[in-house]
Amino acid sequence: MNNPVLYQIAFVILLIAVRVARLPSRQHTAWGANWPVMKQHPVDTLLLIAVSLLWLAALILFLVTPSSIQRFNLPIPAWLRWCGFAAGLAAAGLLNWSDRSLGANLSATLQIKPDHTLVTSGPYRWIRHPIYAAGLLFAIAMGLMAANYLLAGLFVIPMILLAGTRMGQEERLMRDRFGREYEHYMQRTGRLLPRWTGDRS
Repeated sequence: MNNPVLYQIAFVILLIAVRVARLPSRQHTAWGANWPVMKQHPVDTLLLIAVSLLWLAALILFLVTPSSIQRFNLPIPAWLRWCGFAAGLAAAGLLNWSDRSLGANLSATLQIKPDHTLVTSGPYRWIRHPIYAAGLLFAIAMGLMAANYLLAGLFVIPMILLAGTRMGQEERLMRDRFGREYEHYMQRTGRLLPRWTGDRS
């Protein structure tokens, strides 16, 4: 089970799983780069580009030139690496569930659409940002699968920065649009993990 090729295959399977999980919703919504909106949020745009480039670099290093980064290898047991694989599949499932719950509200950019609605069903019943929760889980899963300090950093750190900056901005946009309705929603949900106390009615 410690065959490096097996982990590389599992790596590719996770990438395909995430792509397949998100494809249906992206095809039926106004997904994609909205440059006028992206110009209004230059830091967010730079973070999106940085995450894409750093993840691409990590994939190339792990799949094409793994010998060049062996000195950064982590002594992670095989069972934990395969737990990372399972977590990656769970993240893909959460992404699919979140996208389907958002429906036409789904967007790649920081924006409120003209017909935007407040979604409180699916995973949004418990957490406000399940897509970022899934993204962070997926990044951690890829780091575990790679078992490498450098690759784990390339996956996890950019995702933390992106989610950390975006969540606050999205919540401000939602408060401006939905007012007290969204504030009440915030009181009964957590950002990335369910809030188990308080009024959940």
